[in-house]
Amino acid sequence: MSSIEGIWSVEIVGLFAWEHIGIAVLENGRVITGGNNHYAVGTYKLSGEELTITMRVEYFGKPRIMFGNKEKTIKLKIVGKMRENVIEAVARHKDTDKEIPCRMTRCADIPAPG
Repeated sequence: MSSIEGIWSVEIVGLFAWEHIGIAVLENGRVITGGNNHYAVGTYKLSGEELTITMRVEYFGKPRIMFGNKEKTIKLKIVGKMRENVIEAVARHKDTDKEIPCRMTRCADIPAPG
């Protein structure tokens, strides 16, 4: 199994297909993500293949409707499995029982500074 640390492409299930929503960097237990209208920060834990990410998403642009609402801030818990270079998971809204399938695909290792 490859390391979870790296740069990942993030997708969620949209109305008709998988939608690319941004890039995530996972390093040393932290996750930092961003897209054209949002950023998110949080933590992750990997136990075997089981992954748990807890994060807060902040929209700086127009918020999209997620989980049936349009919110400027969303707290998420993402749970899933890492298999080689793909993470298959579901994103759960921390205040409801609603969830959205998501996946992450490894783009690159984190380059050394300099």
